[in-house]
Amino acid sequence: MDKELLDLTYDACDAFKDQSEFQRLLALKEMINHNQDIRKLIMDFNKVKEVYEEAKSYGKYHPDLARYQTDYQKEKIRMMSNDVIKEYKTLERVLQKKLDQFSIALAESVSKNIKHPREMSIINLEES
Repeated sequence: MDKELLDLTYDACDAFKDQSEFQRLLALKEMINHNQDIRKLIMDFNKVKEVYEEAKSYGKYHPDLARYQTDYQKEKIRMMSNDVIKEYKTLERVLQKKLDQFSIALAESVSKNIKHPREMSIINLEES
């Protein structure tokens, strides 16, 4: 890859990392990693999610699917009611949307013929 192009890519990454949303996301990640209560919420959710996804693979034929689905929904609500996790997930969506918009702008600035994630149905910017 051309060194100049690589340098520009690093500059774009650095500009993205300098944004206040990204810095806040890193701070929240630290809070999550060092808070035992939050980590337990996440671990509890992941356990329930794993059980639900296993049952879901059998579809409606699994005898406990409805119960596992309810448990999964309750655990997800419990986890997402934590203010730190809620803010983290919100910032993840904001930053993902910015990255998606950047990739579209970059592709279109090179050529209108280059397919970008929205054209390939990988992203949908109208969701948020």
